[in-house]
Amino acid sequence: MITLEQYPYHIFEYLALTQAWFLLAWEQDTGRPGDLQQASEILETLPLEAERFQRLTSKIEILVLQAMAQEAQENERAKDTFLHALALGEPQGCHGYT
Repeated sequence: MITLEQYPYHIFEYLALTQAWFLLAWEQDTGRPGDLQQASEILETLPLEAERFQRLTSKIEILVLQAMAQEAQENERAKDTFLHALALGEPQGCHGYT
């Protein structure tokens, strides 16, 4: 497992997000719920540090991945998580697209 102590935060975040993307894709292919759970656990560790380092685009990506994992788990919070990601992206020039 990748730990924050091993790398500077931006590298740790990149590796953790890449691992979460992979696990979500792998779960879609294999249907193994353990991969989904592991991706969710990885994603739970990132938002506070992304906020602390003011990494808005990372926070949006984390929220989108969390929404994808929640949707795969049939969690009712998926829509709200995705809408939160969209709302964060709006000040960055993402609004206006429908």
